[in-house]
Amino acid sequence: MTEFAGLVDWSLEAPLLDGYPVLALVVFTAAFGLPLPAGLAVGLFASYVDGWPLVVAVGAAAATGGDLAGYEVGRAFGPNVLTRWGPWFGLTADRQAHAQDLLQRRAAVGLLATRSVLSAISSAVNPLAGAARYPRSLFVLYTAVGRLVWAVTYTAIGTGFGPSAELVVDFFQSAWMFLASLGAAAVLGYLLFFRRGRRSGHSEARAVRG
Repeated sequence: MTEFAGLVDWSLEAPLLDGYPVLALVVFTAAFGLPLPAGLAVGLFASYVDGWPLVVAVGAAAATGGDLAGYEVGRAFGPNVLTRWGPWFGLTADRQAHAQDLLQRRAAVGLLATRSVLSAISSAVNPLAGAARYPRSLFVLYTAVGRLVWAVTYTAIGTGFGPSAELVVDFFQSAWMFLASLGAAAVLGYLLFFRRGRRSGHSEARAVRG
């Protein structure tokens, strides 16, 4: 926990000392999956620098890049993993096909939401979209739009606070913890749903054999 706290502190302080390249690194790695408060880093950075359009551009581009990297990992390794191990967790071939169909038809809203208001869980969604073979062009489009909204929101709030770093940190820390809790609840609900489906499938199989 001490090491993690030190990493979080670094992600907030280093961009202020070393500028846009480090901010881009923090945001990219957070979008890819490292649990860093990227939005907090963008807002805090915006509260100290002039030229908010550049903060928005760097934040949105870096976050989109991290999301795309996670998508590519899922696309490269996900299908084989899902095919081999999915049925053990209730993800039968039929369920996987249904999930892919839902992603194809309703992914726009989900992708936009997890790029913006639910950004805390975006790193979990990215490889799932890649594994489901969601079209790369649409993934990039919705991700770019959602991340632009995300970057504009955090930059605007950070700029509004001005150099009051403590207020910025308190505000974004509370928001980040709320979204992280919401993400954990979503993951828990996902696991419970498929566990229930798996038990139901086993019961049906026993009934047929009986």
